[in-house]
Order: sequence, then structure tokens, then C-alpha cells
Amino acid sequence: MARGWSRPQAVERILAAYEADGLRPPRLTCQRLCAWEHDPKVRPGEDYLDRLCRVYETRADLLGYGCDYTLAAEPAMGDGPAAYAGVGGADCETRPDGEEAGTSRDELLRAAGATGLAALLDQAGQAAARVSAKLGS
Repeated sequence: MARGWSRPQAVERILAAYEADGLRPPRLTCQRLCAWEHDPKVRPGEDYLDRLCRVYETRADLLGYGCDYTLAAEPAMGDGPAAYAGVGGADCETRPDGEEAGTSRDELLRAAGATGLAALLDQAGQAAARVSAKLGS
């Protein structure tokens, strides 16, 4: 949502990342991507997670998988603001099965939204200005 992609478009981009690496794309469906977004018990494998991070241009902890243990005083890795340091925190507890808890679509959207929200709001503002100008004339 934050990037303005539909789920099929996101799947297409993930599969294109495999092709860019010279690999045969796996069978990824919109239903599987939906399960990763909504069900904390369903997690992408390491290979998928790597492609998700590349496609969304972020880190795994910002997608809700894993924890960022960067000290708050240190800048976070990547292009994101240092405010992301400590993502996971209390919500990032290890479950008995060894996987991190707290993976949800809301967390994914919050993480992805930080980079895409400004662009989305800018586009909405421009559209509103065009509509206002048309209505005024």
C-alpha cells in the first residue's frame, strides 16, 4: 500500500528480483504474500525474505521479521531515519518455536509507510490542488 502497488504488482516485482539474479522464479502467489502480511505464524523463508528486503528497499526488522538491536543513539542502517532504531523492542520476543513474534501487516505498513507516506501525501496534495483549480474555473 505504501508503495502504491497492488498485491499482484508486489508479487511481480518479487519474482522479477529472482530473474534479475538469473534464477528461475519460484511459485509465489498473492495468497502467500497475503499470509506473510497477516499471519504471524507464516513467515517467508530466508531466500524470499532477502528478495522482500530488496524489493521494498528496507531491512527485515522493518518488515516485521526479526529485531533491530541498534542503540537509539546510533543511526539506523540504510536510508531510514534513526527513529527506527529499536524496532521490535518489547514486541520482539522469541516464541517457543524459535521465531520472533509480532509480525503483522500493520507493522509492515508502518515500516514501509515511513518511506512512501511523504510521496503519497504529496501526490494527494497535488491531486487536490488540481481538483480545486478545476472547480474554481
